[in-house]
Amino acid sequence: MENCNFVYLFGNQFKTSSFLDEQNKNNLWGVQLSSGLVIALCCGCDFAGSLFADWEIVKDFASQMELNGKHGSLPSIGFLTEAFEPKSKDVAALDEVSDYLSKFGIEADGTVGALWCDDITKLKDAAVFDLSRFDVDWHYFRTSGNYIRVAMVFR
Repeated sequence: MENCNFVYLFGNQFKTSSFLDEQNKNNLWGVQLSSGLVIALCCGCDFAGSLFADWEIVKDFASQMELNGKHGSLPSIGFLTEAFEPKSKDVAALDEVSDYLSKFGIEADGTVGALWCDDITKLKDAAVFDLSRFDVDWHYFRTSGNYIRVAMVFR
């Protein structure tokens, strides 16, 4: 894949590869896009024993993850807005990955789902970036649902 790497999960470590490693297909967790964003293949991905991830669960999960010695964090609204401008490389890559993986019987959601952002108000509303509309909405941070797709950055 030209504009992304495949991301494999091993404990709390992510490892990336420019090709699909069929021997580690069971560890395939997501993709790293050209912007650096690491995003789960599907909405409602199972982690931390839950398919329905509220903001706090996703934030904690991201902070425990490592990629190349760096810890993860939730992306900001600004980061996601820039990465997912309509017709950007990241938008095209998500759809391309979905099509490619379907040939191997692996499900991926393309540009579907909502990503929790690190932005939160005093009233405990957290920003959610909608991949299908490319815009931001605000939800109570304890809101969860199978439309949530985990994404993080590593700095």
